[in-house]
Amino acid sequence: MAPSDEGEEELVYCECGWGANQELAYSAPLPSQLSEPLELKEAETPDVRTVEEVAAFLKLPPDRFIKTLLYRTSKSFACVLVRGDDTADPAKLRSIIGDEARLCDAGEIEKATGGTLGFSGPVGLKNIKIYADRNLFNCCNMVSGANKNNFHLLNINHPRDFDAEFTNIRTVKNGDSCPVCGKMLKVVRGIEIGHTFYLGTKYSEKMKAKFTDADGLEKTIVMGCYGLGVSRIVAAVISQNHDDNGIIWPRSLAPYEIEIVPTNSKGEAMRKAEEIYALLSDKYDVLLDDRDVSAGVKFKDSDLLGIPIKIVIGPKGVKENTCELQFRSSGRKKIFNADEILQKLQDITTGSRK
Repeated sequence: MAPSDEGEEELVYCECGWGANQELAYSAPLPSQLSEPLELKEAETPDVRTVEEVAAFLKLPPDRFIKTLLYRTSKSFACVLVRGDDTADPAKLRSIIGDEARLCDAGEIEKATGGTLGFSGPVGLKNIKIYADRNLFNCCNMVSGANKNNFHLLNINHPRDFDAEFTNIRTVKNGDSCPVCGKMLKVVRGIEIGHTFYLGTKYSEKMKAKFTDADGLEKTIVMGCYGLGVSRIVAAVISQNHDDNGIIWPRSLAPYEIEIVPTNSKGEAMRKAEEIYALLSDKYDVLLDDRDVSAGVKFKDSDLLGIPIKIVIGPKGVKENTCELQFRSSGRKKIFNADEILQKLQDITTGSRK
């Protein structure tokens, strides 16, 4: 994954080197809450349904709540629990309850829980599979709907009051703790530029593809595959290397290393540009802008293309036997003797592929 604001996915990573896309990412588990479990009790909450509304009504922070989501699956119902200040990640949910699952409507919620929309909770649910995010495992004395109109339950505790399968459900957020080193995680958009797939023995069994191990035993080959998105690499590089004027190519991926721009399309400037082009072409990938257009158009297009080094040749330079080197990434400009241009470029580019 390459970080990019234009990316189609979210990338979660830590400076220690751990990373994953949001679909697989998870954070370190929350520390255990040592509060004494209190007695379960009802609280009347008239006409307040959302976590934010109930939190304000009960004067409790959102992280004390269990957000209860009821889904209709192909076979029955499923209940999904996340902490009140978290959200359930859609991709993670699909892998848990299936692609066809959808949120229940008001009638289905009443059928599944006996309560009304906005007052659902995990306590007392019957014949409904409950999936809870791992962030809830160590939580204590939580609040959720009572499956009863205008009521919520206080002091909900697992496993006393409900049972669930705890799994990775929530969307990881900036500042969550890394599961490897404990430092803060960062969440950015990213472009997928490569992937690997574990195939196991699915295909090798059908092909009877086997090998003999060190002990002389015949075993089925375990397979995998990978892909690299060449066009995606280009998109990621441009996304990470540009300004308001256009692309800024790194030398290692630039389509040309040097662009020669004569300010005049005819005459001495063009002849000098062709001379330098012939001199440099044996050692570098060089682009000569020999179009019959104005210098302004050439400069604008040159910035748009983003070739790392630009050599500008104008009438004044021809008279003085000089040319100007412009560096796309930094904007720096240098004047050199035209007869020394090859040596100067070798000094600049030797050992650098950036």
